Amino acid sequence: MLIQLFILGILSENNYHPYFIKKLFTNIVDIDPSFKLSDGKLYYHFDSLEKKGYIKKIEVIHTENRPEKSVYAITNAGRAYMVELIYKTFDSINLADVQSLYIPILFLKYVDLKRVIGLLDQAIERESKRIDY
Repeated sequence: MLIQLFILGILSENNYHPYFIKKLFTNIVDIDPSFKLSDGKLYYHFDSLEKKGYIKKIEVIHTENRPEKSVYAITNAGRAYMVELIYKTFDSINLADVQSLYIPILFLKYVDLKRVIGLLDQAIERESKRIDY
């Protein structure tokens, strides 16, 4: 879920090819080594998002002596799904696993912050009840 959210969030900023997005994701790995992304996993998520209509291939770049690069763009359905994933992540957060918020935090500008605050308040309340129990 977090990988797809990252792909959709980055494509909301601009159109890119998967390798560029993997390089950006590598920067997150430098921050938190628990985030790992193989080429196979990356392309699996691109294929999955494309089949669901959340992203689309808009260009194929051919360069001499280099593999072709497919450039992708996010669709309107993809933007809606990205927002849904952000809310879902905050709704299901386990406060002991705060690093799962690293990626959704990058794309908070696409959601209603008051709703996110409400979801975090609910998570704190759930955690407080769990601790009291």
